[in-house]
Amino acid sequence: MWLSAERIPPVGRRVLAQLGELSGPGQATWLVGGALRELLTGGSAADLDVAVAGDALDLGRRLAACLDARFVVLDADRGAGRLVGRPGEVTLDLVALRAPTLEGDLRARDFTVNALAAAVGDLLRDGRAVIVDPLGGLDDLRDRVVRPCGPSAITDDPLRALRGVRLAMRAGWRLHPSAELAIRAAAGLVVGVAPERVRAELVGILAEPSAAAGLR
Repeated sequence: MWLSAERIPPVGRRVLAQLGELSGPGQATWLVGGALRELLTGGSAADLDVAVAGDALDLGRRLAACLDARFVVLDADRGAGRLVGRPGEVTLDLVALRAPTLEGDLRARDFTVNALAAAVGDLLRDGRAVIVDPLGGLDDLRDRVVRPCGPSAITDDPLRALRGVRLAMRAGWRLHPSAELAIRAAAGLVVGVAPERVRAELVGILAEPSAAAGLR
């Protein structure tokens, strides 16, 4: 499967073009995560997620300087930051690969539908990019199934239990049996997660039309 650059809003394409100029051929970048999932299902993505091979924070700061935007460090240890522009502009999250390779990074993510990637360089050069899918996430996306990337995907970060519930609350989506078991097993671990992170996920859950069912 391919992602066409035309699916990305014009303002997002402009930001990615500047990102491509700054990163060059020596620093690979990929569209990943929930933004890519939304684009592949025909949705819009005002916010983009980009994985970076190398120093994501340095790249983010240089990008912000070029675009007259702000760059906020979200997690210095993980190399995660956010480019924040003016109202109406795209928000871009950049994060360093969490493994030596892209595939290793994708396998360490939460759910298979979020373990997908599209090379920014290919999108800029060819107008499209093949989807990297090491865990069958495209099949799960087609079937609207929320399935963990692995046995420890949720216990590695218990907040993912709430994220899985939020995803499954969308119309036509459902939890894979392995996700149901893992979420129930991790329920007691959520108390150890930073309150602001829990709050953000709960706000997302409450924004869903079927919020009452998701919180049961």
